[in-house]
Amino acid sequence: MRLVIVQKPFGLNMIPGGRAGIAFLHKLGALAPRKFVSNDERDTALEAYLRENKRKGIPNPLVSQCWLDAQYAAKVICSGPNRFPVETVRLIRSMDSEGADISEIAKAIGLTGDSRIKELLAGKTYSRVR
Repeated sequence: MRLVIVQKPFGLNMIPGGRAGIAFLHKLGALAPRKFVSNDERDTALEAYLRENKRKGIPNPLVSQCWLDAQYAAKVICSGPNRFPVETVRLIRSMDSEGADISEIAKAIGLTGDSRIKELLAGKTYSRVR
């Protein structure tokens, strides 16, 4: 199944390919009601819809709302490979506030380098994680 990108208010950013996508474009009013629509007509209608409904630079209201939640932000920021978990970020800050030097903090969390810790403590990374 081919997915086609559509920018639509309230978070929709893709439609299904094939007949399901054509049905969706009918719902949007991007295609006039007909029994059969060719793929070329679908692509032309989709391009026209995107030209007429530009959202570049306009924040998605549902995503914006999520990012206002500190727990959501921390979950996203701290997820993924090579990222500090929330608890580790808190431990690093706690040890720093208690006077531990960066090498002690690195040893405590099992990290061989200290550049990531320096960036965190300088507020360059993980600033939304509390």
